[in-house]
Amino acid sequence: MDANKIDMFFVSNGKKLPSEKAAIIREKMATIDDSRYATISSVEMKDPTTMLLISIFLGRLALIDLCWVIPGWEF
Repeated sequence: MDANKIDMFFVSNGKKLPSEKAAIIREKMATIDDSRYATISSVEMKDPTTMLLISIFLGRLALIDLCWVIPGWEF
């Protein structure tokens, strides 16, 4: 994959990815074909801060975490 596309991906999703895994993610993306960029960039990532706050305040209701993590799942 082109380095510019990898940089654009990290600009738009860098906050939602673990910083200690950034080098590994860059290496894996460099080996992927350019045609897969549309698929990778269309993945909707959740903000980890939002998940942390939901877990802290609504953690006693275990189903709340599942509804947030599994898209389309409702109880």
